Amino acid sequence: MGRFVAAMLGMMMVASAIVTLNVGGTPGPPPATNGTTPHAPIRINSNTGFNASNGVDNWATGNGSIGNPWIIENWDINGTGYRYCIYVGNTTEHFTIRNCTLHDCNLGGSKWPYAGDIGITLINVTNGMLVGNRVFNNFRGIYLYSNSDWNVVTNNTVYDTRHTGIHVSTGSDNNTVSGNEIYNVTNWGLILHSSDDNVVQDNAVHDNPRVGIYMGGSANNSFLNNTAANNVQYGFHFLDSTLTTMENCTSRNNEMGVRLDNTSASTINGSLIEQNDIGIYMRDRSNENIVLDCRLNGNNRSVAIESVNNRFEGLKISGGVTGFSFANANNNTMTNSTVTNVSQGASLHDSDNTTLVNCTVSDSKFGIGMEYSSGNVIDDCRLNNITGFTSSGSSSFSHETALNVYQNDANWSHYTSWAEQLAT
Repeated sequence: MGRFVAAMLGMMMVASAIVTLNVGGTPGPPPATNGTTPHAPIRINSNTGFNASNGVDNWATGNGSIGNPWIIENWDINGTGYRYCIYVGNTTEHFTIRNCTLHDCNLGGSKWPYAGDIGITLINVTNGMLVGNRVFNNFRGIYLYSNSDWNVVTNNTVYDTRHTGIHVSTGSDNNTVSGNEIYNVTNWGLILHSSDDNVVQDNAVHDNPRVGIYMGGSANNSFLNNTAANNVQYGFHFLDSTLTTMENCTSRNNEMGVRLDNTSASTINGSLIEQNDIGIYMRDRSNENIVLDCRLNGNNRSVAIESVNNRFEGLKISGGVTGFSFANANNNTMTNSTVTNVSQGASLHDSDNTTLVNCTVSDSKFGIGMEYSSGNVIDDCRLNNITGFTSSGSSSFSHETALNVYQNDANWSHYTSWAEQLAT
C-alpha cells in the first residue's frame, strides 16, 4: 500500500493543469487550452512508441520512469478522418498526456474498441496520466479498456460527445478519475464497467441527456465528493455491483438521484440528494446496503425501497410526497431520522418486519401508513402536527406505546397508543 501511495504522489507531481468546474446550470464556454500546436493523430502500441514522431516532447531526455515520465503535451489534434486522436496500447512505462485539445474523430467503422472515434484511448496500459486535456466532438471522450490499471485521469474537460464522456472498462482496476468536468454527453457521462478498486472523486457531471455517473458489474469502487446535476435520467446508477462506497456526493435535479439495481453491501454516506423525482431508489435484490447521514430535500419521493435487509440511519428528509416508501421490501431498518413537510412520512406496502426506531415525522399530512404489512416494529417515534397513523389490509406492528403523537391544535392531546389516537 505504501508503495502505491508513493507512486501516486510521484505521478501527481507532474500534473500542473487545473480546470475550473461548472457544477450545474447552463454549461459555460470551454476552458481555453493555451499554447497548443496542430499535430496529426498519435498511435503508440508499445513502450518503443514513445518517440519524437509520436509527439513525445522529451523523447531525448525522458526515460519513462515515475520521476522522468514521457510527456505528450500542448497538441491540438483534429481527428477528422481518423478513429482516434491519441491511442496508447500495451505500455508499462510512465507517461503524461496533458494540456491537449482532442476533437472531431469521425471515421466510424467497426474497429472498436481499438479505435472507435475516441479522443484518448488506453488499452492494456499502466502508469499513464491524462491531465488537463479538452476533449470534444468524439464518439467517446476518454476510454480505459482491457486491464488498463494504475492510471490517473484528472482535471480534463469532456463535452459534446456522442456516447460516453469517460469510460473505464473490462478489468481496468486501481485507477483514479478525479476533478473532471463532463457535460452534454449523449448516453453516459462517466462509466465504470467490470472494473474494481477504482477511485472516482471530485468530478462534476452535469447537463447530460441521459445518465451522469454509471457503474455496472464492478466491486470495491469509491465515489467521493462528486456532483451529478441536471441529467435527464439518473445522477448515479449502480447496477450488478457490490462493496461500493458513495460519500459526500451531490445528486441534484435528475429524474432519480441515486438508483441501485442488484447492488449489495454498499454504503451511501453524507450525501446531498435533492430536487429529483426519486431521491434514492433500491430495487432488484439491492440488499444489505447502508445509507447514513444523508440530506434529501425537495424530492418527490425521497427513499423508495423494493429490496431487503437495508439500513437507513440519520437521514434528514424535507419536502415532497413521501419520505420513506417500502414496497415488497422486508427486514429493513430506519433509525434516528427526521421527515418534515411531506404528504406521508413513511409508507409500507407488502413489507414485513420493518423496524422504525427514534424517528420523527413533522408538519405532514400523514405520519406512517401500512398496507398488507406485518411483524413491523415502531419504537420511540414521534409524529408532530400530522393526521397520524393509518393501517389496512391485515397489517400488524408492535411497541405501539412507544409512539407519541402531537398536534398543534389545542383540541388534540398527547396520545400514548395507536388505539387511543385512532379512537379520537
